[in-house]
Amino acid sequence: MYKTKPLLGGNSYLNRNHKFNKDLDLFYLFNEGGGTQANELQRGLKGTLTGFTNNRGSGWDGSLFGSGIKFNGTPNWIPLGQQNVCQGSFSTVAWIKILATSDANGSYIFSNDQSLGTGGSVYTRFAWTQARNLFLKVGSNNSSRTVISTNTLNVDTWYCVACTCNSNGSTSTLDLYVNGVKAATTVSGAHTSIVVANRYCSIGALDYIHGSFILGYVQGYIDHLRHYEKRVLTPEEILNLYNEPFDDFNTEYKKYYLLPTVTSRSYGFIIG
Repeated sequence: MYKTKPLLGGNSYLNRNHKFNKDLDLFYLFNEGGGTQANELQRGLKGTLTGFTNNRGSGWDGSLFGSGIKFNGTPNWIPLGQQNVCQGSFSTVAWIKILATSDANGSYIFSNDQSLGTGGSVYTRFAWTQARNLFLKVGSNNSSRTVISTNTLNVDTWYCVACTCNSNGSTSTLDLYVNGVKAATTVSGAHTSIVVANRYCSIGALDYIHGSFILGYVQGYIDHLRHYEKRVLTPEEILNLYNEPFDDFNTEYKKYYLLPTVTSRSYGFIIG
């Protein structure tokens, strides 16, 4: 018997005692399948679908796990308002599928930005580049570190992507993962941790200047997005989330399926 992810309201099936819910700050399952709100499972933060056509062009659409969000590369994104995120160490994990190469601004999976009012800003930007390399930049206009994957993501292919930032307050170490495996990367810059509250946080674009300049729209899918605050996931944990993305749900919604390979394979969801 095949099973997709929990339907709307399925947050009650999340096992709060599971190790993957320790320091879990945001978890968007995108299981609504309709409407203009994306519900967050951990602390109830709703995201508003903005600029979507709510048809197969953009909005709710079928994904690897059932219901997901399709972005069409035009002004549609999910603003989350001002949030205290990425205040030092953190981890973000999501499933994505690129439908087309982005413009020079890249395509932002999860981001936040906060103007300091003096021409500077602090930010976290998890994205893929125009060349379809996974990308993470953390810091400020005065001090930032960037890591870019050397492998290229294919179009029309599902990936589990993850980033981690391990900050000791004076320097930050950044890592990227694709399908549970640490990606070969190039690194530039040196980042000193800067803690600034209430950054403007978004899924699917970068709120570069709040309310007046949004850029980096996604043309593709984003699904099953998790953000951990003050927790650096280990390589083993990230691999586990790739192999069993429903591991922290109660038994009825655990997921068993064939992993992607170079040849086409079927995906199924069974009760186990």
